[in-house]
Amino acid sequence: ALRQMAGMRDLYNDVARIFPDDARTHLAACREQLAIPDFPAAMRAAHSIKGMAASIGAPQLRALALSAETACKQNDAAAALAALPALDAELAAVEAELNAYLASPAAQLDNT
Repeated sequence: ALRQMAGMRDLYNDVARIFPDDARTHLAACREQLAIPDFPAAMRAAHSIKGMAASIGAPQLRALALSAETACKQNDAAAALAALPALDAELAAVEAELNAYLASPAAQLDNT
């Protein structure tokens, strides 16, 4: 993920700090939109998580978000809702990893 950001560690660190809250906001929106159901809005929320997960280097989270996005695209509320617990659990795991990284000396390395 750091390579995707051209080695800009400060940028990656900023993204790593804001990612969990943003992803949780999109996950909540997905859940809320599925309750209506508003499949296009739920699909956009899942798509946002998918893109953010790719940008921080979380391939499993990206894959789970893709599953939810695909279910929404197919108007399959049951499949989309079934994907959300795993997505939520993986988001918690990614958040823990990001917090550990941000607390580590690696996050403090100079960009040069």
